[in-house]
Amino acid sequence: MPQTKEHVLLARQVGVPYVVVFLNKCDAVEDPELIDLVEMEVRELLSKYNFPGDESAGNSRLGAGVR
Repeated sequence: MPQTKEHVLLARQVGVPYVVVFLNKCDAVEDPELIDLVEMEVRELLSKYNFPGDESAGNSRLGAGVR
């Protein structure tokens, strides 16, 4: 996830108001709890840099929250 961290930091530094993060290759992960853990870490990262990490929700597996 180092690249995601760099992108979020850079986005904040240049004044990007919102970001979209997708977790790809989720179908290759056998343990669904691992996906939940990564999602939680990404939300915390977004919140750390004042993006609405806790307010954002989307699930590409179900299409829920994706507009």
